[in-house]
Amino acid sequence: FVANYSRTLLNLELWRPLTSAFYLGPISMHWATNLYFLITYGSHLEAVNGTAEQVIFLLVAFLGVSTLGALIGLPVVSTCLISAMIYSSSRIDPL
Repeated sequence: FVANYSRTLLNLELWRPLTSAFYLGPISMHWATNLYFLITYGSHLEAVNGTAEQVIFLLVAFLGVSTLGALIGLPVVSTCLISAMIYSSSRIDPL
């Protein structure tokens, strides 16, 4: 599930960055909190911005986080994507 960028590029395992963006970890309280934030803030951003803008936002955030994750050696980037949604939602509609 984790992104191994050398295997992604050398062996053409192109699904690795995508699965590292979707993998929230084993079921735990951290997993439940991440899932809650994903649903709550993702729904809010989609309602405010529209579906097309939400998809574009997620694609741009995915590309940015995956690139930075490759540079600093971060194998799982799903929490970073959720943090980007929370930050964007708080900038659009504070409190």
